Amino acid sequence: MRHLVLALLLLTACGAVVLAAQDKPLAADAAKKDPSKPVNKFCPIEKENEVDPKVTTTYEDKVIAFCCADCIAKFKADPKKYMKDLK
Repeated sequence: MRHLVLALLLLTACGAVVLAAQDKPLAADAAKKDPSKPVNKFCPIEKENEVDPKVTTTYEDKVIAFCCADCIAKFKADPKKYMKDLK
């Protein structure tokens, strides 16, 4: 009888841990909700370069990051051209 009670307690504890882990928001969801974080991982101008999160500008209420400050000027000249290809 003790073994049965112990087994049931262990199963209940494991189930509680699994349910608690499912309730936590994913890091990706948190980044989408944080308006101060860049929406892109790669530079919209030099697409093969990853962004520097300190080099940013805001366009249509979105924070856009760049690999370097020179790319910001190019982006501002024609932002719609670069926004369609953001990753």
